[in-house]
Amino acid sequence: MFLIFLIIGLSMPKEHKISRNVFIKAPLDDVWNTVTNVVRQIEWRTDLQKIELKDSVDDYLIWTEIPKEGNSVTQQMLALQEHKLFEKEIIPTSMYVGHSLIEFSSSQAGTTLRITESLGVDNPLKRPLAKISKKLEAGANQYQEDLKKYLEVA
Repeated sequence: MFLIFLIIGLSMPKEHKISRNVFIKAPLDDVWNTVTNVVRQIEWRTDLQKIELKDSVDDYLIWTEIPKEGNSVTQQMLALQEHKLFEKEIIPTSMYVGHSLIEFSSSQAGTTLRITESLGVDNPLKRPLAKISKKLEAGANQYQEDLKKYLEVA
């Protein structure tokens, strides 16, 4: 059984990547503040149970997202360029490794986010069980829906 899982895991891609544009009918300032304030994401992300601040390295936050279902994920902010870019990565202490880049642009009609995410599993024995592409798509869809619902209030 071990050998079968290893062979299957080694044949699977280590990482899956998605990229999408999300248009939100809200001013850039509101979208920026909502996305980059990780502590307050508990207010609008329906998948989260709790967020715990861990530390900071060179003024970049480290936090753990505790979901309502599934494993906790610790992340670290990598880059922050006001009203332009928010970049973070999963700290590889959990099962997953990953990276997220959100680029912001605005118009009079609202704000467009270019979200590029990758999610992977280093351990080939765990890849067959991880269902990475489904988790990545489902997580991205939920994040997008929650963000739009929170910001596009009438």
